[in-house]
Amino acid sequence: MLPEDRAMGLELELIELAHERDEAASEGARTAPIEAEIHEVLDELGDTMAPAAADGSHVEIAAPEAGELDRPSLT
Repeated sequence: MLPEDRAMGLELELIELAHERDEAASEGARTAPIEAEIHEVLDELGDTMAPAAADGSHVEIAAPEAGELDRPSLT
């Protein structure tokens, strides 16, 4: 699998996790386990894209909600 394809899959996973976190927060459930999962996926995404970044390639990751994923949760 190409790194770009893997990155896209990880981006989709991040979007799903963000929605799951938002639902859990709205229901008053704990979000810490979901936050931990988000950080694992973000780390994997970084590892996946590191070789492309090292060779000077430009890879644009279009995950509109990804910028919100590093917000600390209130629960």
